[in-house]
Amino acid sequence: MKQKDIILLVVPLFFLVLVWIIFSVYHNSVSSTVSESLNIQIMPIDGRFDENTINELKERENLLPIFEATSSPPTTEGGQVSQ
Repeated sequence: MKQKDIILLVVPLFFLVLVWIIFSVYHNSVSSTVSESLNIQIMPIDGRFDENTINELKERENLLPIFEATSSPPTTEGGQVSQ
């Protein structure tokens, strides 16, 4: 392909993508699914954490399991694998 042919493909494609993005942004801003009365009732989430609880969780003792998984499946008499 010649450079001129590539430009003839790239320019309209770029324009199409640009128009598509603009239309999507406009459509999403116009067609909101949250009503105004519901929007007033929604309360923002407080950005603070309970630091005492987080520190207690960090200081908690780590427990190791008593039983560990074996590398081979359990077998019954006769050498067959039990399910």
